[in-house]
This record gives sequence, structure tokens and C-alpha cells, in this order.
Amino acid sequence: MSGFGPEAAALTGLARYTIRACARHDRPPWAILAELNEAMLRQDLQERFCTAIYARVRRDGDKIEAVLANGGHPPGAVLRDDGSVELLEGQPGLLLGAFPEPALHDRQVILSPGEALVLYTDGVVEARDRAGEQFGEERLLELVGTCAGRSADGIARRVELAVLDHQADETLDDIAIVVLRARPAP
Repeated sequence: MSGFGPEAAALTGLARYTIRACARHDRPPWAILAELNEAMLRQDLQERFCTAIYARVRRDGDKIEAVLANGGHPPGAVLRDDGSVELLEGQPGLLLGAFPEPALHDRQVILSPGEALVLYTDGVVEARDRAGEQFGEERLLELVGTCAGRSADGIARRVELAVLDHQADETLDDIAIVVLRARPAP
């Protein structure tokens, strides 16, 4: 979300309830974000916009299938069971509420047992230390690579603590981390 205060809260409410209403219908994730974009453009938001990732998740045996659409949000990463990390590069789409056709696309991610999908806000990678250096995508991916075998909560907490430590607890932007992990093999 752009901004702070009542305007940002109103935009958050619009996004939340639009997505809830649209998600009741069996539509692909890109279409849900397209509906949100249209709803935002119909409002007088005074140059307010947001980024979002919408995911539809289902279990497929011992694997998890996630289909994601990205509206201008940081891409997320996949932590494989062997500790390798893949950045979800590709077509992220544009900011929502700023353009009439934000070029949204779906992307499928398959998580095998023990693997995790790590999503985060820009406040994670853009967190700055006292010298002005950003936490950055490279540092984040290295850190996530050390989290193989951890629970979803453990991965999220480790990232959160590293970002807070990097910026010496001076939070200037929101920090949110969401982790989806496939149950490890017995």
C-alpha cells in the first residue's frame, strides 16, 4: 500500500473485501488481481496504489501446488529441501490501481516435501542499516538458503530477526513474511 493513515486503511479495506468477494468464484489468480485493479481504478484514490500477490494453493498428494499472480509485488522465493533457493523471477505485473491493464499472469510453483514458498514485502529487501545499505535480495536469498529443515514459522522468524537486526530495530516500512511449507517426508 502507498501512504499511511486513514487513506491507506481505506485502500487496505477495499483490497481485502474485493479479493474476498472475487475469490468466491472459481477464477484464476490473475483475474482476481485484475478485478482488484478495476475496483481501485473506479475509486477516487488520489494516486494511491498497492502491490499484491494472490495465490491459489492445493495439496496434490505429498506435494503442494501454488498458482500465483503478482501485481507489482516483490517476487518471492522457493526454498528447496537441499537448501538451494530460486527467486520467482518472471512477469511480475504492474502496481495495482495505477494502470488500466497491469499485465497480470499466473505462475505455477510445485513444492515437494520439505520445500517452502517465501513471500515478503518490499520492507524486507529495502530495509536500510545506519549507513544506508539495503538488506537486499541477495542477502535475503542467502539467508533463506540457511533455513532448509526449519518450520514455516521458523523461516519467517529468522528472516524477520535478520531484517530487524540489519536496520538496528529502526523500522521505516512494514515488514511482512509469509511462508508456505510442504510437510516433510516422514
